Amino acid sequence: MNPLKRTWIWLCRFRNRRGYGIHSPFAFNLVKGVIYERAPFYAYKPLHKLREQRDCTTNEHDDKLLFRLINDHQPETALLLCPSNDIGADYLKAGCRKCHFYTENDAKRPDNFQLIYIYKECPTVEKLLSLTNDRTLVIIRNIRQDKETLAWWKQLQQSEKIRVTMDLYEIGLAYTESRLNKQDYIINY
Repeated sequence: MNPLKRTWIWLCRFRNRRGYGIHSPFAFNLVKGVIYERAPFYAYKPLHKLREQRDCTTNEHDDKLLFRLINDHQPETALLLCPSNDIGADYLKAGCRKCHFYTENDAKRPDNFQLIYIYKECPTVEKLLSLTNDRTLVIIRNIRQDKETLAWWKQLQQSEKIRVTMDLYEIGLAYTESRLNKQDYIINY
């Protein structure tokens, strides 16, 4: 995205920065402690070197967010719906060593997952929700890549199984934890 457009988006979302207006302890801690975390993690340097060896089309700032999200969530199982050469998958794998990662082509995989990462065409909302459990985090890249994907994101937000969503403009986060009150947040990231 060009710098002028990114600046305009940041200015339009200025009121939604750093957790202002968020009253949920879960969402506030996620925004302050994970999304806006600035500490250098142990794996950033090796992942940066790996990034330099590849032709990456994604933003390193966003990939570091993936690392922090999985490091915070600590899932046991994750489904990666992305190209095999996606650097974001490497950031996810580095963030949680105990997690078992599966792709859509794996014959032996569980029925549901605690983390689902989507970076290509999105499955139907019903199919996606059938892969979740009561503790699933769904991470979607490029929720504004076209009108169809944005409409899909809006449909996912309306689902009763999805309790909390966070719209970071290019990345969407959806949580299924039933203990949470239904809320949709816009975060200036």
